[in-house]
Amino acid sequence: MRSTFAILACSALSFGLSMAQNNYISAPVTENNPPGVIYAATLLNKTTSTVRGTINATAGPGGRGVIFNVDFFDFPDEREFGPFR
Repeated sequence: MRSTFAILACSALSFGLSMAQNNYISAPVTENNPPGVIYAATLLNKTTSTVRGTINATAGPGGRGVIFNVDFFDFPDEREFGPFR
């Protein structure tokens, strides 16, 4: 069941990426982002998954762009469910 879901998810992702290459639109550049502000998200502590993590977003140098710090950990056994790279 899990391998079927993984194959389906990878197929959908591959299709989406192939479609995205043909209709490329540049993202607008964000400017004047407030310095020192951190937007944070934390994965919920669920009993159905061991994966935990945080995502933090801050303004880039000079308020231009956004810098993301992403940290995921406690992945399940890579030999059974991986690879996770």
